[in-house]
Amino acid sequence: MTRIFLAAIAAVFVFLPAAQSLAHDPVGFINVHRLVIESDIGRKAQAELAALHQKKQAQVGQKMNELNEFKQKLNEQWASLTPVEQFERTQDYQRAVRNYERLLEEVREDLEAQDRVLVQRVLAEAEDVVISVAKNRKFTVILKEPNVLGFLDPSVDITSDVIRELNRKR
Repeated sequence: MTRIFLAAIAAVFVFLPAAQSLAHDPVGFINVHRLVIESDIGRKAQAELAALHQKKQAQVGQKMNELNEFKQKLNEQWASLTPVEQFERTQDYQRAVRNYERLLEEVREDLEAQDRVLVQRVLAEAEDVVISVAKNRKFTVILKEPNVLGFLDPSVDITSDVIRELNRKR
């Protein structure tokens, strides 16, 4: 028990100076969502994502049409099928529905992954500008995650400056 108490005291003395230093360092903020939506490179990335979305939507639409045709044929032939054939065709249709649902999930995952990749690409391309703007505004720390903040003074938001510089650079 004493060791735990001594370790906790030691941790306070080790981390307290770093935390106090961070509290006095100027901290800025960049809104990644605005960067992606308002910057030229972000708009280009959004256009790429929209093109991929359209392509995936066409695949999904084609599979949906095939599924609808399957169901229509099944309904048209239902009365002439034996009970065994009805069961088999119903099983085939249910399998086709599950395949369609898997395709929808894969498309959703692909689009989300591609969105993350494009955001990371925009951030990577903007990194030098973020650093430059941060240094010019004398910030030592730049936060990128808005959900962490309870309050943000607009004077520490460098998003507009970064977008302006980034667009000018291109």
